Amino acid sequence: MMAARNPQILRAIALLIVVCLVSMSAQAQYGGGTGEPNDPYQIATAEDLNEVSNHPEDWHKCFVLVNDVDMAGFPYATALIAPGTGTRWGGFEGTPFTGIFDGNGHAINNLTIDTKGAATDYLGLFGKVGETGQVKNLAIEDVNIAGGSDSDYLGGLAG
Repeated sequence: MMAARNPQILRAIALLIVVCLVSMSAQAQYGGGTGEPNDPYQIATAEDLNEVSNHPEDWHKCFVLVNDVDMAGFPYATALIAPGTGTRWGGFEGTPFTGIFDGNGHAINNLTIDTKGAATDYLGLFGKVGETGQVKNLAIEDVNIAGGSDSDYLGGLAG
């Protein structure tokens, strides 16, 4: 009853609820973690890995695979992480992966990249891993990459 009569208390409670909801959604990115070396983003599912693809602003952070991830049913036309975005003849254009991706002894299975005959470069799980980027302790199994006849820089792990 007292809170209903005091608008300042109601505003404080509403603000506290909003802060809690915002902090919960920030923690819910990927499978957990903050992306820092001592608390890497956790990748547990194909959906988590797809989210990495959607957030180039995180490609300098730390990730750890916490399960084997089956990518069957998720075909791609470009590299999943850090694809090339520019013209073919100017070298790599885009944002390379410069973070740490620790496979933690797990595997990514059934990755399919098919450009439908288009000459697309830098195809693989990672389009380009930059000089400071690290990919370690990761198995890649059953990878199928189909670039055009003029495609360059193709690989299961990185283009």
